[in-house]
This record gives sequence, C-alpha cells and structure tokens, in this order.
Amino acid sequence: MLLDPNDPTKVLYRSNHPLIEPTEHYENGLAKFGIVYPCGAVIKDDKLLVYYGGSDSVTCVATANLEEFIKDLKEGSNIVLSPVKLND
Repeated sequence: MLLDPNDPTKVLYRSNHPLIEPTEHYENGLAKFGIVYPCGAVIKDDKLLVYYGGSDSVTCVATANLEEFIKDLKEGSNIVLSPVKLND
C-alpha cells in the first residue's frame, strides 16, 4: 500500500493482489512449502527492492521499476515483483 507522506495513517492506494507469491523452487521446496515473508523495501535509483524470506530458509529480493509500480498501484493493475535471480 502507499501511505500519505503527511499523514501515514491515511492509505492512498492499496493492491488488491499479493505483490510477491511463492513461485520459485527455493520458495516452495525447503523448510515451509509456499511461504514468502516480505520484510522491508528500499528505493535505489529508479527501482523498488523488496526483501523477503522464502520457505523459512532463504533471504530473497524482488524488484520493480518504481515509476511503473506506482502507476500500476494507482490504476489498480495487477502488480508482480520479479525475484532477482543469481547464479543457481
């Protein structure tokens, strides 16, 4: 959700769908099947980085273009963050 910077008790926009879903093997096959735990977010340059735990076993990050993310959030579009993949 996006909060009003002057009054963070006011929700400006909210996604109707999960931003992160367990789709990768490391989110579905380790300690807890099909679990992701968003833990925090950072804006770096023009990207939104969302850090999360996967399957109670790994730490992960998913990303989206910040401008597109905010546009989609305001329009009520289905937003999907892309997991950052390193060499497996």
